Amino acid sequence: MTPKTLADLNACSKDEFVAALANIFEYSPWIAEQAASSRPFAGVNALFGAMKAAVDRAPSELRLALTRSESFRVD
Repeated sequence: MTPKTLADLNACSKDEFVAALANIFEYSPWIAEQAASSRPFAGVNALFGAMKAAVDRAPSELRLALTRSESFRVD
């Protein structure tokens, strides 16, 4: 399944969700991984808010890497 709509993103597996959104923030899939647990999203603003909150909660080194467009994965 290749998620295309918000409904698809809400219903797909976590791996599919991450794969679909991994490049939204400079190929930092850890952001989508964190946001996936906030599903289902009522709208794209809620989805963006969850992704932004993941960045806001991240350790400073990850936020710095994101601003430098460096790719990191949080396990």
